[in-house]
Amino acid sequence: MQDKGAKFHGLAISVGITGDLRGYCYISFEEEMALRVAGQMLGGMTVEKLDDMTKSALCEFSNMVLGNSATLLANEGTAIDITPPTPIEGDFIVTTPTTTIGIPFVVEDKKLFNLLLSVQEKVA
Repeated sequence: MQDKGAKFHGLAISVGITGDLRGYCYISFEEEMALRVAGQMLGGMTVEKLDDMTKSALCEFSNMVLGNSATLLANEGTAIDITPPTPIEGDFIVTTPTTTIGIPFVVEDKKLFNLLLSVQEKVA
């Protein structure tokens, strides 16, 4: 768990969350892993730079992760919608109104990406 925000280096995809829960999700990648994941999303091709096509592939990856999460939450009685993903590149800090939970995703002893979640229940 982190304070109310997170530091990023490389590329992050920001997705807003609305509905029964409100907040943000950030999926962050170091550049090497961003290129690797984008290459897989683009049919296994070699990707050498963070261009518009690469960022679009990573946005679609984020849609897949969060769309599936929204379905699983709906099955448990929590309805959420997600906003279109927005890529953010460089070194930056994001502040959030609630505590941020960081979940590293590791494959073969390499961190593939971090998922940072900052949500709160909707106030009635």
